[in-house]
Amino acid sequence: MRRVSKRASQYLRDELLNRQRFIALEINGQRKIVSVNCSTPDWKLPGLNRGSELPEPLDSLVETTIGASDPVVFHYVELDGFVVDIHVLADDKTADVLLHDVSDAHATEQALQQRAHDNSLLSDQLKALNQELSDLNQELFLRRREAEKASSAKSRFIASMSHEFRSPIASIMGYADRLQKQFPESGHPAALQRASWHLLTLVENLLEQARDGDEDVQLNPGRFSLDSLVTDIESLFRVQAEAKGLEFDVTSSPGGLEIELDELRLRQILINLVSNAMRYTLKGRVEVRLQNVDETLLIEVSDTGQGIAEEDLETIFEPFTHVGEGNTTGTGLGLTITRQLVKRMKGKLGVESKPGFGSKFAVGIPCKQIKSGDHRAPCLKGSVLWVDDD
Repeated sequence: MRRVSKRASQYLRDELLNRQRFIALEINGQRKIVSVNCSTPDWKLPGLNRGSELPEPLDSLVETTIGASDPVVFHYVELDGFVVDIHVLADDKTADVLLHDVSDAHATEQALQQRAHDNSLLSDQLKALNQELSDLNQELFLRRREAEKASSAKSRFIASMSHEFRSPIASIMGYADRLQKQFPESGHPAALQRASWHLLTLVENLLEQARDGDEDVQLNPGRFSLDSLVTDIESLFRVQAEAKGLEFDVTSSPGGLEIELDELRLRQILINLVSNAMRYTLKGRVEVRLQNVDETLLIEVSDTGQGIAEEDLETIFEPFTHVGEGNTTGTGLGLTITRQLVKRMKGKLGVESKPGFGSKFAVGIPCKQIKSGDHRAPCLKGSVLWVDDD
């Protein structure tokens, strides 16, 4: 049997020194195993015995290397559950074969390849998500710009409608004031002026609902007499109370007080609360109390009406809501607007009620007292459950 060259033998020895688990085979010209050399006794492959024929796929692999001048390496060949690198150095008849166990290295490489594949997938997904996020941001930008345009158009519309509605009402009120001065003994001009105030409040309610959520709305505080406001409210609802046979009482303390507040919106609050009390009270009384305590205007509007169930106490502040059977009159915006106005004026709104025993709405609004006189505001009697509107 011919031996492989010294160069081949040296190559195999160098390879063997770098292998921990290997099997070295010497093959003769009849493709039989002449010798078997295992690096460790615990690793052997079935069929690789001295004197036995070279099994497949080793025989076919060796056949392909006949005549090769350099060693041929077959990587990651599966043999009986192991993954091996096969080094073959052959001449025309004989061959030296080195089987190197690379199962662990192969598993590690596969894990690395799988990780690289997973990372590639994650990278692709990340790119897709980034693109989706970019598209969403672009869409958000466009929609926000559209919303800003719509908000601007809404503000212009409200400003225009506010002017269109207020101007004729202001003219009516001006003429009513002139008629009142010319005919002081007649009650008609005063009634006309009160009705104009009521109409203006209804208009403001609708505009206030349209402005809901607009943080740029400005209050217009001014100096006015609380007694004058009380007189106007009493005169405005006196006829309605008498028509329903209700006792109606409006008082304020201390007397002769002037405060600085947004009068128009305060009127809105009072008219909305009193209108609500009148609507739901069929018999008994409606009382309105205004008091100034420590630069806070306290308002109580109580009635002996049908009352409100506990589960409806929040519902009544929803827009276009009517509580109670058959109560569908009015716009359903009064209490909604009242809550918005109180919040805008940095105040508090509370309500306590019980079915069959009437209701009491309480409002506290910070205000600047201009003239307090010699009177001191009495302490409030009773208790009110305050509900923050935050």
